[in-house]
Amino acid sequence: MTAQKPKTLIDHYIRLRDAKAQREEAAKQELRKYAKAMEAIEDQLLKAMQAEGTESVRTEAGTAYRYVKHKARVASKDDFFQFVKDHDAWNFVESRVKKTDAVAYMEEHQMPPPGIDIVSFESVGFRKR
Repeated sequence: MTAQKPKTLIDHYIRLRDAKAQREEAAKQELRKYAKAMEAIEDQLLKAMQAEGTESVRTEAGTAYRYVKHKARVASKDDFFQFVKDHDAWNFVESRVKKTDAVAYMEEHQMPPPGIDIVSFESVGFRKR
């Protein structure tokens, strides 16, 4: 098998990428209908359980149950980190590296920041004309 010309490969790749994006968007639209219907059922059952004071409803089809969801977000970074420092509460903090800053440090110092491994690899990108 002979290698195809770059123009042919690039054209084919971009067509595939665009078709994939269109299919993904169509799938998202389709799945929104299911999510909306499921949410309406959840709301109806939750209201009924709240009104009746029940924690769950068991049927032959399955069981619906109430539970509490929690979300946490930082409202004030300064206050939060002061709390962490004052109470030695580092368990409240999740740790990850900001890639762009780590790479910029490595480019400036010719080595990654202490305690950080950076893996670099070459890839191919595509742009439409």
